[in-house]
Amino acid sequence: MFKNTIFLALIAILLSACASSLQPKDYSLFREANPRSVVIVPVINHSQEAEAADLFLTTLAIPLAERGYYVFPTNMVRSMMEEDGLADAHLVHSTETPILGSLFGADAILYVEILDWKSQYALLSSSIVVEFLYTLKDARTGALLWQDQQQFIQQKGGARGISLQI
Repeated sequence: MFKNTIFLALIAILLSACASSLQPKDYSLFREANPRSVVIVPVINHSQEAEAADLFLTTLAIPLAERGYYVFPTNMVRSMMEEDGLADAHLVHSTETPILGSLFGADAILYVEILDWKSQYALLSSSIVVEFLYTLKDARTGALLWQDQQQFIQQKGGARGISLQI
């Protein structure tokens, strides 16, 4: 019995050593900057989905506003940038952050790139796989406050969906 307990404990230790641990994200620069207002610039679209950038841009302001940030209206931001000769998203992203920040008086600038947007269809179901790169920079200094790459998968249909409709 004692040997079994030691054997199981040893296996548990070995298995726990194989587990990968996620590195905690460093939010110290973000907290130090303490941004209150955010400008979301036009999204760069690297995918084959032609309307992905415009579709996604319309959804970005809501979660930020719900967390208490003042988000400059995306249509107004786009119009002002077009008036200043920054109609292309690639041109906007290559412009120095303090210049963009001075246009609006914002605390932070959010840059988003759509890296991938795939729709996959099977016989009874479909899925959309989307991958984004988010970059938040200090509008005054251009310092990187936060960056993250996310992948989202949305699945619809399938046998479960059909069985629920019957």
